[in-house]
Amino acid sequence: MRRTPVRLVMSSPALTFDASVSIGTLRERFASGGPGAYPLIEPERGLVGIVTRGDVLSDLDGIGLDGTEPAIELAARDVLTVSPSDPVLVAVHRMIDGEVEHLPVVDDGRVVGMFTRTDALKARVRQMQGERTQPGWWGRTATTPPPGSAGS
Repeated sequence: MRRTPVRLVMSSPALTFDASVSIGTLRERFASGGPGAYPLIEPERGLVGIVTRGDVLSDLDGIGLDGTEPAIELAARDVLTVSPSDPVLVAVHRMIDGEVEHLPVVDDGRVVGMFTRTDALKARVRQMQGERTQPGWWGRTATTPPPGSAGS
C-alpha cells in the first residue's frame, strides 16, 4: 500500500453535483443507494464542498431546513483530498487523521475520482495477492526441513 497509487483503486469517474443542487434532490439520490458522499463543484472554483449521506438524511427540520436549500449549506467546506499519484497509505492516514470516510481525488484542480475505505480494502487485497506463496515454493518451519535436506 506504500507504493500503490490511489489511481489504481479509486472509484472513477467521480459522481459530482453542482453546489447549487437542492438538498431534496440529494436526499432522493442517497435514498436510492449509490455512493455515500458527493463532491460539490462550482464551475469557476472547482471543488467547494462535500456532502455525505448522513448530512442529507438527517433530521433537516431540527436544523431549520426544508430541503429546498442548496446542498452547499450542509456541506463540509474544508475538504480533505488526495491526488491520483499519492500512495494509498497516505490516503488512509489522511482519512484516519481527518476522521472522514471519503476523499475526493483531485488532479490539476479537477475531481477525477473518490477514495473510500472500500478502495483501501481493495488495495490491501491486491497487496495480499502479491504476498501469497507461489507454486513450487516449499515453506519451512523450525520443525520441517525442505525435501532432500539432511534432516528429512
